[in-house]
Amino acid sequence: EEVGGITNANWMDKASAGSATIPIDGNNLYASNNVSVTFVNEGVETVVDVPYGTAATISEPTKEAKNNFTYTFDKWVDSEGNEADLSNVTENITVYATYTETYTNPYTDVDMERWYADAVKYAAKYELMDGMTATTFEPNTETSRGMLVTVLYRIEGNPSVADLEDTPFTDVAGGRYYTDPIKWAYNNNVVNGMTETEFAPEKIVTREQLATMVYRYADEVKGYDMEIGKLTTLGVFKDKNDISTFATTAVKWALDKGYVNGYEDGDDTYMKPQNGATRAEMMAILMRFLEDEHTPAE
Repeated sequence: EEVGGITNANWMDKASAGSATIPIDGNNLYASNNVSVTFVNEGVETVVDVPYGTAATISEPTKEAKNNFTYTFDKWVDSEGNEADLSNVTENITVYATYTETYTNPYTDVDMERWYADAVKYAAKYELMDGMTATTFEPNTETSRGMLVTVLYRIEGNPSVADLEDTPFTDVAGGRYYTDPIKWAYNNNVVNGMTETEFAPEKIVTREQLATMVYRYADEVKGYDMEIGKLTTLGVFKDKNDISTFATTAVKWALDKGYVNGYEDGDDTYMKPQNGATRAEMMAILMRFLEDEHTPAE
């Protein structure tokens, strides 16, 4: 029976013949006691009862290629990540399949040597951002408010909005890619409108607005510790006075956590809070935040 790429043999039927197929990489399994070995591949468990003194042949598990990633089986590890020794099993154990991943870049406008390359890969792996076309990511295109809210919504696992209050925004039409995300974000205090009735989903999101929405998501939705280091100061930015009052705490928090970097110009550093945030900048900031705090729902 194939279960998640693991061949689960009927061990007891084949044990008397001296061999059976179970998923072990490279070496035969040998049991010096009557034991159970639980193999976990991508969350799917296969339990094999191993009679005393019996060896087994091997069958590698597999992981399905997805989002331009392919996977090659590496090894079985224990719960602490150490390589499992299956050459002489003396007690019941659980082992987990690990893989080496390979990413194939489909975007002709993404140089995998640039600073944003890891963020593009991260977006693909967790299905947070699509390309603008099948072959272009447009890393330098500025991000809209609707696009940012949609990525935050995807990070949260695309929760249902059926029972949530409708927004007051007359410019958020039904059936758009950002309709449900904006409804979710509004009800969770992640966003405010530009006015009481206007959200402006197609308007470019500024760098300070990006920091503010991520801050509110971390605080209101995730309930993270939002403490800011006492030595962190916005004085590192030459243009600190250009940061809007509503965004001051959020930008300071993002700076303290290392999510936001400034622009270097000689000996000076600029936040450029009113500049539009590019797709590459948005994904890089979100990747830093997610790797520091948690990974997206899958």
